[in-house]
Amino acid sequence: MNAASIIDLHDGDLVALIDRAGPVTYRELRERVAATAAGLIAEGLEPGDRVAIIAGTDTSFVVSLLATFAAACVAVPLNPNSPVPEAVRQLHAVDPKAMMVGVGKGDHALAIAERVPSIEVVGKPWGSRAKDIDRIGVAGAEFSPTDVAPAIEAALLFTSGTSGEPRAAALSHGNLLATQQQLRSLLETQASGDNSSPVHQAVALLALPLFHIYALNLVLNSLLAVASTIVMLEEFHAADMLAAIDEHQPTVLPGVPPMWAALAAARDVSPERMSSIRFATSGASHLPLATYEAVRDRLGLTISEGYGLTETGGLVTSSLGNEVKPGSVGRPLPGVQMRLVDEGVDVPVGDRGEVWVRGDNVTGGYWQDLDATGRSITSDGWLRTGDIGVVDDDGYLYLVDRSKDMIIVSGFNVFPAEVEEVLMSIPTIEHAIVVGEDDDRTGETVVAHVQLAEDSDLTADYIKAFCRDYLARYKTPSRVEIVDELPATLTGKRLRRMLKTAG
Repeated sequence: MNAASIIDLHDGDLVALIDRAGPVTYRELRERVAATAAGLIAEGLEPGDRVAIIAGTDTSFVVSLLATFAAACVAVPLNPNSPVPEAVRQLHAVDPKAMMVGVGKGDHALAIAERVPSIEVVGKPWGSRAKDIDRIGVAGAEFSPTDVAPAIEAALLFTSGTSGEPRAAALSHGNLLATQQQLRSLLETQASGDNSSPVHQAVALLALPLFHIYALNLVLNSLLAVASTIVMLEEFHAADMLAAIDEHQPTVLPGVPPMWAALAAARDVSPERMSSIRFATSGASHLPLATYEAVRDRLGLTISEGYGLTETGGLVTSSLGNEVKPGSVGRPLPGVQMRLVDEGVDVPVGDRGEVWVRGDNVTGGYWQDLDATGRSITSDGWLRTGDIGVVDDDGYLYLVDRSKDMIIVSGFNVFPAEVEEVLMSIPTIEHAIVVGEDDDRTGETVVAHVQLAEDSDLTADYIKAFCRDYLARYKTPSRVEIVDELPATLTGKRLRRMLKTAG
């Protein structure tokens, strides 16, 4: 077993990827992955060594990811736009030995690598257009991914976890492949003809970040596994996506709520323009009913919403292959067990409970963090998601709340404590509380409430600018409220829930 083997048996003349540089066939993709994997091994990497990936949504990311899998190393995809201090903090937690660098990311990657002592190798994947960094590869290498056991780690993806600050969820080759198979089994209910999946040789238009589990496993890996073509846009802009739809006539369009809202609000859209699309999906954060209806009315598309976590390989429930119920995130995938639990007891249909999940797709834990693993995963394998839901008589899940303080901005998780730590590093800030507030464009936005020292002359603009140097853009507060005093308990614990309620 190896997660890179998903591209092994496809017709070599089929187009696998299209990015700004042009098309790449499955034959060319296998050649690039084989050469890069052999190059990593030639550089001295061994099975289990971690490989950081700094790349955008393009072919260089795909080759780096699959080559890392093929060499039996562990991929660590990072947000390519993270400030250097944030990326360095994450990499110190996993001690990567190598870093693969994508197009246009060379200077940024080198600035990160020079501050992470464990990194011995920095290079671009074979066939990449990245400049000023040596190419890693062995020309003519055979595509032969190293066979590994299903439980061997394939990727470490940074997430908030279900109970704390950001940490690396360890996903095995078996976890990733299980999610792909579960998704295919769901879609087989819509299969027709001789193909085993209705998305066999589909054309997908992808404008989502590949370091996120949604794009990485549910779109990229799952569609490569069925010989599809993936058209990649480096960033989402409604006009660019509409032009790409006109050119490529995609049959699959995955998105997040802000993307769908922007498309529905764009000029010159119509159901006729979207007529090639058979599957329109939304994930990563809650899809507002108004957005669902706008997409239905203006684009003529019915969005299938899904729910998942990094810890589950990206998916737990989906409306794909089922009747779509607006407001619901669908039913559990085949092979995924789900419970709703309150104080250790399963709740009746219609009652609220925390979503617990078990299956071959569920992580075995967080990288070298037994405490966090023990808090999130029970001894018999149930993942406590921290999300509160209700199930109807048909088994459809409706998410109603989160038991954690997570903020979700455009589908990305923001843990308030991480932002508060950066705020508290400013000398004249005495206390800080970070909350999420509803936002029509991004779903939620980060808002910081800060209490300053008596003689401080800090301004909200300075505080926001400081945060931009240390946090990814989506984590940076969009608004800073300077207050005289923050609410606290008698023991001094700051009360985030009071500010969130007030907001």
